[in-house]
Amino acid sequence: MNNLSKKQIEQAFELFHSDLIEEGLTLIDNQPNSEHGLNTHLTFKDKDDQRVLLEIKQTTVSKSDLDHLLVKNLKYKLFKTRIILAAPFIPKTSSLALEKNGIEFIQYSKDDIHNLYENSDIKIENETSSTPKSNDGNVAFKVKYNNEDWSHVFDEELVAYNFKHQTWSKEEVSSALNDSILDEDTSLDLPTEEEFDANIAISSLHAKMGKMAVFTSLASNQKESERFIFAIAQMNHIEPSDDNEETIEGFHCNKETAIIFKSTRPKFWKYYSNSNPDLKAWNMGLFRYLTDKTVISILKDVADTNVYPNTFKEKAKILLDEI
Repeated sequence: MNNLSKKQIEQAFELFHSDLIEEGLTLIDNQPNSEHGLNTHLTFKDKDDQRVLLEIKQTTVSKSDLDHLLVKNLKYKLFKTRIILAAPFIPKTSSLALEKNGIEFIQYSKDDIHNLYENSDIKIENETSSTPKSNDGNVAFKVKYNNEDWSHVFDEELVAYNFKHQTWSKEEVSSALNDSILDEDTSLDLPTEEEFDANIAISSLHAKMGKMAVFTSLASNQKESERFIFAIAQMNHIEPSDDNEETIEGFHCNKETAIIFKSTRPKFWKYYSNSNPDLKAWNMGLFRYLTDKTVISILKDVADTNVYPNTFKEKAKILLDEI
């Protein structure tokens, strides 16, 4: 079967990495980054605790792809990071160049991927089969982990980790190493498609003022199934992107009623599910639309569960009244 979509192939490498890549890998990031048409779709840690970046091509490897990989390989050698290229066909001249420069590669078969799906209990996700977009206006954001309560800069160790994994950071003042997500106004600036070789801001078209923003993240050693919610806030103002000047879309929330979880944090996948409930994978994109029902469920648990302080309970009740 050769009609697998791009999404289905990417998902297969995430789910069946032991079969398609090698045994002993642990998935640590599935947020894609793009450069010159080549995607770092998945980041793993191998059995020797070394970082592994997987680049997936849907078509034959070209000379421009090869040139890009050689440059990128030089960059990541500094961080002892393995780069693996996966493609359906790699010309002999390209494979020789990859071998010479120490870049690993995999020539995959779509038939093999289809067979892996068929022999598992996991359904093949169609391009259109993900959870339907909600028009309720609530949005869940995928935010890179910040160990300073999302209000200060990263420490040096986390900066190094995120740099190795091509993590985007919100620039504050003049430092590209800052990542202040929850600032004094409780706001979030989304990264733009400049990082994906485009000049159009990523736009959350269905987000609505007055609705809820749910901020999610993962610690650097956590699996996707452990994604947690670290803040819930009501969106007071959505600042649209300006294609001529600004290239980011801003979401400004009400800090007075915002709930910022310091320790005990709700688990995102307890409330949100894909069309295949067993598949806890965010995959592409930096936000997900949430129904009112989902947000109400989260807030009710905060309001009714004794593990949260009374201030959180009161704020949850206030936010429930706003939905």
